[in-house]
Amino acid sequence: MQREFRFLTGALALLMLLCALASCSGKTPQKNPETTERKTQETTEDDPYVSPGINYGGDRFRIYTWNATDEWVLDDEASTTPIDAQTYAHYCRVEDELGIMFEIGQSVSGGYGRHLEFINNIGMLSQAEDIDLVCQYSLAAIYGAMRGYYKNLIDQEYLNWGADYWSNGFVSSNTFNDKLYYCSGAVSRTTIYEMFLMTFNYELAQSYDVGDLYGMVDDGTWTIEKLKTLSQNIYTDVNNNNMRDSGDLFGLVSPQGNMLDPYQYGANLPCLTMNDFGELEINSRLTGDFGVSLCDRLRDLFHNNGGAYCASKELPDYYAMAQGRALFEVGTAGYIIRTLNPSEINYGILPMPKYDSEQTGGYHTCLSMVYSSFSIPEIANDAAESAAVLEALAHDSYTQLIPYIYENNLKSRYSKRPQDARMFDLLTEGIVYDPGRVMDNVDIYSLFRRAIRDNVTLGKYFEASKSVFENGLKDINFAFSE
Repeated sequence: MQREFRFLTGALALLMLLCALASCSGKTPQKNPETTERKTQETTEDDPYVSPGINYGGDRFRIYTWNATDEWVLDDEASTTPIDAQTYAHYCRVEDELGIMFEIGQSVSGGYGRHLEFINNIGMLSQAEDIDLVCQYSLAAIYGAMRGYYKNLIDQEYLNWGADYWSNGFVSSNTFNDKLYYCSGAVSRTTIYEMFLMTFNYELAQSYDVGDLYGMVDDGTWTIEKLKTLSQNIYTDVNNNNMRDSGDLFGLVSPQGNMLDPYQYGANLPCLTMNDFGELEINSRLTGDFGVSLCDRLRDLFHNNGGAYCASKELPDYYAMAQGRALFEVGTAGYIIRTLNPSEINYGILPMPKYDSEQTGGYHTCLSMVYSSFSIPEIANDAAESAAVLEALAHDSYTQLIPYIYENNLKSRYSKRPQDARMFDLLTEGIVYDPGRVMDNVDIYSLFRRAIRDNVTLGKYFEASKSVFENGLKDINFAFSE
């Protein structure tokens, strides 16, 4: 785990944003100018970015993307929120810098259930389609890489992987044998939106006298056991049907199965690690004593707790917190922006609980699967241009767009109290990037989730799926060794 974001703050960030917006309002890409030599400029330790100094003469730059994401805001009239407006300005600045014009070449539904269809479409594209960059659902990327659809990003000019605007955690965990076929981090605003966190109902916390939750975080006692103690037996049959189900009030709600994932990462337990030979392997701690103990503790949290409700994909309960029916509920930053803040609930923000008070290294979390990663396709007409655009997107997002989302929105507009803003800092510092969470053919990312949801021992599910895990890893290690 690495610290992923060192955000700009205060008046400097605001000044940069205002200047950028002024530039966007007058974007006029030139037509057919000559390219220039790569520009030299003064860099700093915090900002090593060097613009390529190339103007592509109003070239259209076509994106193949999945349409479930709100990543691309390329029309000012489509900007419905201040964040959308800043996202549009972000793309304008990159267009102005490089003399390009972004265009969605193809957009198809490529979320879970259709991500293979998304990849198959890449295989059918030809040079004539003129696709310069792929923006994909996180679980789709590995299939494109294994099929040879993407260029090795390590080999591309202009991409500075040592810069802070690239997520060091993501890059390092997904680079094998000097091969990197997809990337993410500040280049995608969805990496902020899809950060898992714990929400709580401030009024319910006061009425049930649970104590100073922020203080528990500060003194290191915000743990799985503490969460069980505080949520124990908080239950009301709201719909009066004499059944514990969606619609009732609980001390703790997991909206559906994938919302169980961040509990595993709260204990800083990735599924996969890399051995001394540069090969991926199952993390020995996952299936060892620690993983078994963690799984048992989480099963106890949800199944031996009169105040807990563990929803399923078939019977989800997405709006328990927004409807005032949960004291604690896992969510994402995007859930706060889109759903929780518009509600009338007085909510608070916490990190995911630790395994126990002895856990070191701070608090940890992970990202939901619903974020974007980027690849340069083999069919790209000019890979160097694609790399230059990708680098410019990452740098501009890191220095201007992400600070706006983070400082001006998450830590102010969407934080009810100063303590909530401080919790966001703990969350961004503790993101765990696990290669197992983007390797759909291995499917080990669902191991913990299934065991907790179904209240079955970790060992039972692991043994039932062991051959799938091992064969998937074998295929990946072979593909990346070639």
